[in-house]
Formats: sequence, structure tokens, C-alpha cells
Amino acid sequence: MHQSSKLGLFVEENLQSIRVCLALVFLWAPFYLMAHNGWFIHTVLHRIALCVALVVELLLRSLGNDVLRTGVIVQGTSVQLEVIHSCTGIYQITAFAVAVLAYPASLVSKMIGLFRGALYISAINVLRIATVFYAGTYFPIFLPVLHTIIWEALMILLTVVVWLAWAKRTNDS
Repeated sequence: MHQSSKLGLFVEENLQSIRVCLALVFLWAPFYLMAHNGWFIHTVLHRIALCVALVVELLLRSLGNDVLRTGVIVQGTSVQLEVIHSCTGIYQITAFAVAVLAYPASLVSKMIGLFRGALYISAINVLRIATVFYAGTYFPIFLPVLHTIIWEALMILLTVVVWLAWAKRTNDS
């Protein structure tokens, strides 16, 4: 068997997977370029950071914490957090969105998945910031590890779990 016929057979057997991989690359590129554009960061992502900081403030106040929010900064009596653009959950939501859009499913299923997934990931992100606040308040020695290692890994893992749950539900229906 010739190399070209082996390649053709491989492509034929794996066409769906190849399409999904190409879609991932071509869908991710515009999101990546936007997310690293100065104008986009200072206008769109800053507004998202303001909203996230507001929701975190409301959550912490509802849990009985004395917090003050000034813009994207949420401050307690012994800890101050700044919700920067990379702390908004936008990168996880973008990765989720690209995976949903690249997956072979109906447009309706994709739209529902995008909406629900963005909500779930946003809620997880607010919980992440709240736990970082509590760590900074009660266990400040653990704050760097919790913020930069544990929650980073958990956000990636939970984003994949949200996508897998959507893909399974999509396949089951």
C-alpha cells in the first residue's frame, strides 16, 4: 500500500475528528486575538470585570461579610482582591464556547449549551473568587497556592466537565 493511499484511508476513517480539530483551531484564533487586543481588554473585559466584582461583592455581603467594592477591587477588613480581566472567567468561557461550536450538534443545542455553560462557568468563577477572599481573610498563607495553582487547575477541570456534560446530554437527546 502506498503512503498516499494510507494517508487517504487515515483521513477517511478520521474525517469527523479532523473536522472538529480544524474547527477548534479556526474558532479559537479570533477569540485569542480579541482577548489579547488592548482595546478589547480595556473596554469589554474591564466591563466584565466590573460586573464580576459586583456579583462577588453581593455574594460576600449576603454571607455576612463587611466588604467594600471600588471598581474592580473588592476589599474586606484584612484582604483586598482585584478582579483583573484574566479573573473574569472569560478564558474558560471562551474555551468552552469554542469546544461547543466545534462539536457536531444542532444549532439550537449549541445555543442552549453556550448559554447554560457560560452561566455555570461564571457561577463557578464567582465561587472561586469568594473562596480566594476567605482564604485571604482566614488563611493568608494559603492564598497564593489556592489562587494560582489549585483554582487554576479546578477551573480548567470544571470547564471540561461542563463541556462533557453538555456533549453527553446532546448525544443522549
